[in-house]
Amino acid sequence: PQFNRDLEYNFKRLEDELMALDQQLTEIVNKNEDVLILASHPVYQYLQHRYKLNIESVLWEPETLPSNKEWQALSDILESYPSNWMIWERAPISKTQNKLLQHDIKSVEVNPCANVPNEGDFMSVMASNLQNLSEILK
Repeated sequence: PQFNRDLEYNFKRLEDELMALDQQLTEIVNKNEDVLILASHPVYQYLQHRYKLNIESVLWEPETLPSNKEWQALSDILESYPSNWMIWERAPISKTQNKLLQHDIKSVEVNPCANVPNEGDFMSVMASNLQNLSEILK
């Protein structure tokens, strides 16, 4: 009986925290629906669908400098999709960041939290993601 009450209480707290994050992101997105965002990976499709974000994905890894062919593909995308932001699951290497800056694209981390975080917990990672997304969507 006590276990069930604790479980219900903890579930309700988690649900309330998740719903609050969802509400905050919904409000931010609704004010800035037209922002174009690049994503380093299709993993962000869940954000795109849930929040109706304008996201165009490439398939780049943060620890690898994209090839010339990948940079050309990005240039082609930018012709019809002029974005100034690219979201990453981890910070990309400095060479990639610097080359993106040459295209006036800033990098920001939005960690999907597929693994246990090195610091904090799931909710702290999601709060950080919300803060980083608000930077893009201001």
